[in-house]
Amino acid sequence: MSVGDTVSDGPAAAGRAEHLPALTALRFFAAFFIVLHHAAGTFGVPETINQYLATYQAVSFFFVLSGFILTYVYGSFASLRSAAVFYRARMARIWPVHLFTLGLIILFFKGYFVSVYGKGRPGLAAAPEFWANVFLVQAWIPERSYFWGFNSVSWSISTEMAFYLLFPLLLYRFKETWRLKLLATLLLSIGMLALCNYVDLPFGLDGGIGCLGLLNIHPLTRIVEFTLGMSVAIGYQRLKNYWQPGPLTASMLETMSICAVLAGMAANTFLKDVAERVFGMAGRYWVDSGTLVAPLFGLCILVMAMGRGGISRRLGKSHWVLLGEISFAMYLLHQIALRVYQAYLMPLFPAPGWMGALYFWSFLFIASYTVWFWVEQPGRRGLLRIGTAGREKPIWSQALRRSFGRQCLVCVLLMGMPLFAWYITAAPVNRVVSAPAETDTGSPLFGDRFALLDAGIEPDGSAFRLSLTWKSLKWQKLRFRVAVHLVDASGTILSQADYDPVPAAASKVWVRNGDIWEDRITLSPEQIQAAVGVGLAIFSVNDMKLMPVSAGNRDYGSGRLRLPLEHLFHKQTS
Repeated sequence: MSVGDTVSDGPAAAGRAEHLPALTALRFFAAFFIVLHHAAGTFGVPETINQYLATYQAVSFFFVLSGFILTYVYGSFASLRSAAVFYRARMARIWPVHLFTLGLIILFFKGYFVSVYGKGRPGLAAAPEFWANVFLVQAWIPERSYFWGFNSVSWSISTEMAFYLLFPLLLYRFKETWRLKLLATLLLSIGMLALCNYVDLPFGLDGGIGCLGLLNIHPLTRIVEFTLGMSVAIGYQRLKNYWQPGPLTASMLETMSICAVLAGMAANTFLKDVAERVFGMAGRYWVDSGTLVAPLFGLCILVMAMGRGGISRRLGKSHWVLLGEISFAMYLLHQIALRVYQAYLMPLFPAPGWMGALYFWSFLFIASYTVWFWVEQPGRRGLLRIGTAGREKPIWSQALRRSFGRQCLVCVLLMGMPLFAWYITAAPVNRVVSAPAETDTGSPLFGDRFALLDAGIEPDGSAFRLSLTWKSLKWQKLRFRVAVHLVDASGTILSQADYDPVPAAASKVWVRNGDIWEDRITLSPEQIQAAVGVGLAIFSVNDMKLMPVSAGNRDYGSGRLRLPLEHLFHKQTS
């Protein structure tokens, strides 16, 4: 993905190509949007964020930026040898971090991948999906197990790999043929849309070839965005020679271009609905990939490349450029970091709301900076040195080492100080229920996560209220649902009142070991009169598996606890 493309990548950069620091900084904001997309529902990021702002369309920005940067830097290829040098530089830029993150995700989640890809095979090395991922061709195969296999976000750099292979061909006489090539790639993308409509392909999320793999992922559909970026580079090179806007005009243009991009992403839901009415469901998926917003990205890149306005000048500062430099590592790391943080670090560093977001972002920045410093930079230089004489200067200068240490220290302090303040001031829970100590020892346990301390039913106006007192047995994220069944004598479900547990404020996603809370469920008189008991079960929203119940009258393979109504009216846990 073009998060890895910078003006300093090519052989012409040192001489002919002027550095464009604002574009480097913009890579960070695009990567930030992608992280927001995958963090939806956690750290205070609304689950519905993409209904109002299609943050995932930032991938289209990377494709456009990649075409712009490569055309601006390389200009043309004088020989086959220069094209070979280009291919080598591209692999050196993206492969080290890709292989490193692939190894990380297998290290932390090997059991999952063995269960998915290892069936009937001696190991992951025998899985074709694994080797497709290693050689970055997974996006060329429109099957979900390939393009979203392992580190799923790497599909975009696989798509970029196809762009790189075609780049010398596209660049040939591009100044004279850019209109023809842009039109040809647009027609190719529309042709893929027509093919999906003609065959009436499904979305493809459940496996098999579908619109997801062909319209959102496949290089033949997305190459129009890359070619658009190449065309913008030609326009920029011509424009900068005879028009240099003043600071005020440039600042206004920069502000307007950013607003246009945000408006286009915000209008995605509307545009998808229109496309569905005109082109069918395939049109909806085609628009959702960001194809219609790509020209706005191109406009923003063109304006920012001028570097004349206040926004672009501020983005050219060293700290923003550094964030842009580590954005490639951040992009490939963020899903791994999100899962590792939630599985391993959140129980050790729990925090609600904004504190959790601060801890995660600090953790992600440290990890991204570290991978950029120790993997991406030396890996790139090492691959470029193969087969060349001489020795380049060391990558880790003393100043860079000091900078790395300072950045890590700041992130650690940001994480540590609010954690200490929260730890010494936070109450155990927001709605603590006082429960007799003796009820804890004989309470039914739901897996190793929850204990039911007390249960009871009492009148509540014209209805009845079922009160359930729970205790958390570990640090955990509340991604569970409580099934409440009103049952007859045989256990048949007469009615249901399922709910999500809410141990504290609605924004509290995590609970601590020992937290106690009471959930209250309203039941109608009709539900109570027809039933002889209540069945309780807890299941994960991820895999829908019931947690085993340790004691009491159980059914559903010990996955449901049955409580007689007469006991509940006396507030006694059976």
